[in-house]
Amino acid sequence: MKRFIALFSVFLLIPSLAHATRTVTSPYVDEGVLKLKWKGGATHDDDSASRDGAWSSKVGAEYGFTNFFSVEVEGDAENPGNSDDTDYAATSVKAKMQFTDKGEGWLDAGARLSYEANHGGGADSVEFKFIVARDDENFRHVANFILDREVGDDSSDDSNFGFSWSSRYKWLSAFEPGFEIYSNTGAMSDGPDFEEQDHSIGPVAYGKITDNIKYEAGYLAGFSDNASDGRFKAVLEYGIKF
Repeated sequence: MKRFIALFSVFLLIPSLAHATRTVTSPYVDEGVLKLKWKGGATHDDDSASRDGAWSSKVGAEYGFTNFFSVEVEGDAENPGNSDDTDYAATSVKAKMQFTDKGEGWLDAGARLSYEANHGGGADSVEFKFIVARDDENFRHVANFILDREVGDDSSDDSNFGFSWSSRYKWLSAFEPGFEIYSNTGAMSDGPDFEEQDHSIGPVAYGKITDNIKYEAGYLAGFSDNASDGRFKAVLEYGIKF
């Protein structure tokens, strides 16, 4: 328990490295496991002062109540990059369901529904992810199909579509090289041109530091005009069985 408390304290104090941190959600749920997570990163952009040096740090806890259902609560602190002010930006509640037993078919499937309360004066939002994955002896591939919509006061009438992809090669348990792709196409009713959308791709490493601690670290390069030139991302996860 002392180790558990100490590691959680480290998660809270880690200096942040992504403005809008990015992760690809897996469909899998671990029953009876509490996962403490830190997600962070930073962007750089020569053409945008508001994105050059912007960062975000998220701390969350997820618990698997059954072998197919988990709930996660997450807090998000952000700095816009062109300011010395860092704000507690949002609180999210996320419910995930795993639809199929792992390896039961050619693809594993799941979904996650999230509600984000915006503390910065903007609208709240609801997000739905449909998740598919294939996890075999040598590779893991995961795809997220994402719909999100603002709700409440000052909310937009549009729904937005996004897509993310992760692939990794299971070389060593401590180091699994791979890559990720993120695409945000914007409003579905009247989506912007490609260059006005947010698309990025880059190498990411995954692995285990110990049996309880997992990590992700990578760099995503933008390949549309509206994407940041580059984005560093990192994730730490500590799991404990109850």
